[in-house]
This record gives sequence, C-alpha cells and structure tokens, in this order.
Amino acid sequence: MTNIVTYPETVTYFLPVPDMRCIYPEYLSDPKILLCPSDPEIPHPSSPIDALEFKPGIKRIQTLMDNGLATQYCMLAHLTVPRSYAYFSFATFSAAQGRAMLYLWGEQGLADPQPIALEVGEECPYVDEAKGQILAEVHRPMTALDARDFRDTYALVEANNKPLPWALHPLHEGIERIFFLQGDPHPESEIPVMFDFWGSPSSTASVIDREASIGMNHVPNGCNVLYMDGHVRFVKYDIQYPVMNDPKGYYGGDFGADLASLNLG
Repeated sequence: MTNIVTYPETVTYFLPVPDMRCIYPEYLSDPKILLCPSDPEIPHPSSPIDALEFKPGIKRIQTLMDNGLATQYCMLAHLTVPRSYAYFSFATFSAAQGRAMLYLWGEQGLADPQPIALEVGEECPYVDEAKGQILAEVHRPMTALDARDFRDTYALVEANNKPLPWALHPLHEGIERIFFLQGDPHPESEIPVMFDFWGSPSSTASVIDREASIGMNHVPNGCNVLYMDGHVRFVKYDIQYPVMNDPKGYYGGDFGADLASLNLG
C-alpha cells in the first residue's frame, strides 16, 4: 500500500496503489499501462481529489517538467491517484478479508506516519502554487495486521460462518509457507495482488440503487486479476474473490461498495 498524499485541499487519503516512488520511472517506464483501455475514467462522485484526466495530465506535467516548472514528484502525485486498478499488498482470500484489510490498514498501517515534503515545482497542478510541494507520509514497516480485537468486538464472520483470521499478512516471497503451517494452504497462484476496480452499491442503499448495474471496466462483467505468481486471469463477477461480495448480511457484503469509494481518478 502506498504513501498518503496531502493535496492542496488538505485531504489525507488511503490509496490502494503501489508506492510509485519505488517503481517510477525505473520499472514503470510507460505510465500509460496504469490505465485500463476499457476504463470509462469516471471517478467516484465523492472523490476528495480533483485529479487531472490521466493521459492529458501526463502530457501536461511532462511539458512542465521539460520547462523546469515541475519535477518528477509532480508526476508521482498524478500517478498515485487510483484509477483503473486496485493494489492489495496483503494476502486476502475473501470479500470479508478484503474489506477488513482496507479498514485495518487505515487504522494500523498508517498509524503515526512521519511527513516529508517533496518539491514538485512551482506550477505543479496538484499543489498550492505558493508552496510548490506535496506532503508524503512515511509510515511504519509493513507487518501483519492484527484483526483479533476488530473481529471479536464486532463478531465478524465470513460467508462460511467461520471467524475472520486473527491476522492479515503482507505479501512477501515465501508467504505461502505461513498458510501451510496454519493448515490452510494457499499457493502464490491463488493470492490476488492487483485487479480492475469494480464497485457495487452499499447493501444499505435504496432498492433502486442496489439494483443499479455493477460498475466494471469490462463487459461482460468481470475483472483481470494479477496473482502473486505473475499470471493474470479474467474473473467473472460474483464467481470468485476478489470480484464478488459476500451475501447480504455478512461483513463482506459491502466489499464492492468500499472498493468503489477508493477509485478516485
């Protein structure tokens, strides 16, 4: 999970994308691959970030960089806005676990971050021109998210009526050995890492809203899912996690609604 970015509107937000400072531009040489060709590019209506359109934004910022009016960190701010794909840096295997991860990472993973100023240039569109910088948060190392108190306080169970696991583990080589020792083996080929954003209305929404079409980049409804072993699979909606909600009434029933709220670009 990436750093928090504080934009001019002083919005601090959890972003389910890789830390772009680690991959751009050395590994992410063509930023356009961050946008799905089928993405309608419609941000969530409650998005707190007034992001530029993706491709025009890249062109605009590159021009500013060429003229010394913006720096590479300005481009990083643009690329950090979640658009087509959600990146999960913890191993999750169900809608309930995915939703718990989104909550617990915000509560534990982003606790007591240390702000650093990144100079982005005087005309970077993502900051106050008078300051010429953004603030990024450097947080604690990624360790397992402790789900015990959260699970027990709210008596949260998965769709199979088993309790949520006591911990959610960050992705790393050899993680499958943890699940093997716990008696619940999951190879890397079953661990979703990145996938198309999708969304569904909250289970508490009106009947009309709940019957609205599910938001997807691809028709028929489904998502491309990148797994930890490197293979990509197209998963149809409501067949397999991470492209499904748990049944209504279970904690994971609103996974899609929470996920849709994080598609900010």
